[in-house]
Amino acid sequence: MAWMVVLALVLTLMLLELKSFEGVTLTTIMSGRKEAATWQNLTTDELESMRHLAREFPPIVVEEYKLVFFAQHKVASTQFKKLFRRMMHIDDWDAEPTVLHNRKANNLTYIDYIPEDRWHRIMTGSDWTRAIFVRDPKERLLSAYLDKIVNQMQRDDRHKWEYIFMCCRVRDENDECVKQGTASFEGFATIVRDKCLSRVQYWKPQSQRMDPNLWKFVDFVGHLNDTAATKQLLNQLTPKNAWNSYGKSGWGGSGRESILQKTSSVASELFDTYFNTTTIHQLVEEMYFDDFNKK
Repeated sequence: MAWMVVLALVLTLMLLELKSFEGVTLTTIMSGRKEAATWQNLTTDELESMRHLAREFPPIVVEEYKLVFFAQHKVASTQFKKLFRRMMHIDDWDAEPTVLHNRKANNLTYIDYIPEDRWHRIMTGSDWTRAIFVRDPKERLLSAYLDKIVNQMQRDDRHKWEYIFMCCRVRDENDECVKQGTASFEGFATIVRDKCLSRVQYWKPQSQRMDPNLWKFVDFVGHLNDTAATKQLLNQLTPKNAWNSYGKSGWGGSGRESILQKTSSVASELFDTYFNTTTIHQLVEEMYFDDFNKK
């Protein structure tokens, strides 16, 4: 898909712009190849960016496989958390989302659980892999709308419009901002653009997942629509058993599927229903200009 090529180019150019830092040859993004590299101390600015990342949205660390994973909301984060729990030998690895998305209950390791003096090696060392998956920004926003608006319409409690309340900074269903944000997909997108695009992780631009000076450390970018990407990531980890042991089977209703074997989603199936005018396409393209077009 065109967005995949463009977003890969965006992230590649971001990395190339930030490429040079003393003593290290970066791995080639998306290639799966590791070039010779050494680890070194993060700069003062980079360390401060890491502290900010650790406070706001820390990446997951799977120490046995030397993997740092920058999860993103609405980019298969539930499936990836199950995978990492499975790789960490947690018995109920496929727990309910209420457990998976609760840091106090999911037993995953996050970067802020690790002493700062180890961040330097984890973030710069060639023996570690730092990975992120991305999704078509239009489909991702629609997924957030279906989840946080459409699926909430039958609820009758004070948390019904929680995320629109966050955007509008009010807790009143009769507020004009709230009514616009819940009336239609276009109204929702408009409120998100005007009020809270960068404040809510469910629709925050993927290019803003971390501070610009940390992107150069990412050495694997996978696409949610690419069924081979997870296999590629797991096969480049050490020990070399991650794909065969945890990704190849045990997924799906029958337990015979591989992880993310099926890339279709409710959002992809309903895409043309909601993206049915030039106006909505242009609106969302404007919102995610950097994801699509940053050079």
